[in-house]
Amino acid sequence: MIILSLPIALPKIVGIGVFDASITYKGCTETKDRSVSLFELDFVTDNGGQAIINGKSAPITENLLIFAKPGSSRHTVLPFRCYFIHLTVPHGEIYDILTGCPDTLNPKEPEKFKKIYLKLVEAYNFPDEFSELVIAENILALCRLIKKEVRGLKQNDNLRKSSVNPEIIENAISYIEKNYAEKLTLKTISEHVNVSPTYFHKLFLKAVGISPNEFLLQRRIRIAKNLLLTTDIPLVEIASECGFSSQSYFNYAFKRATGTTPKEYRSCKNSEYLL
Repeated sequence: MIILSLPIALPKIVGIGVFDASITYKGCTETKDRSVSLFELDFVTDNGGQAIINGKSAPITENLLIFAKPGSSRHTVLPFRCYFIHLTVPHGEIYDILTGCPDTLNPKEPEKFKKIYLKLVEAYNFPDEFSELVIAENILALCRLIKKEVRGLKQNDNLRKSSVNPEIIENAISYIEKNYAEKLTLKTISEHVNVSPTYFHKLFLKAVGISPNEFLLQRRIRIAKNLLLTTDIPLVEIASECGFSSQSYFNYAFKRATGTTPKEYRSCKNSEYLL
């Protein structure tokens, strides 16, 4: 029996709810500057004033994410209404995700964030026998979604700063992310963006930092991890859905990328979650 150690240090919830500054700060136009002692994750529900974090101002717009981290300072020009999550986080993967966030972020998938926040607000404020599991599940889902958004943001920043053709790379990335389950090759991707395979490989490597094939593999592995964690789909079907030519190659590529086989990953993750 192989015992794997994949610890995820879960945060401690301090508060989850709905905040309306017009009620808390009735008659005020601006809150006082204060020091933040924990992680404050806000999802804005209405257009409002300005969020000022560490002296930097950002307009408060519907669906904006605000990440105030321990040690920072913040105040707000009203109005301001949001769903909020306040938590403390031990050092570990979730801590690294949250500390790596920008102060504010306009997410590409706001409805997914809203759905998670609503589930957390309901589970925390109207608890039942399943609430702790619902909270743990959705905090992890939130962190995964945040990580995905921040990774995309950094990727886009790298493209904009690159001296190569960003439109070609953005088009190629979009094509890979939509067609990862198909039989993609360097030739098929380069043909899609109308450049030669050799030139495209050089452009992609310079802009993204890894080859197109490695980017495609990472995408397939991420999708496979999610399916292993959230479904009971047989491994052979996961291999096919993620674009691997066979289950044996899926096993090989997955273990090479993660250090564990798909079967072991699923078993360890399920055991960890149930505990």
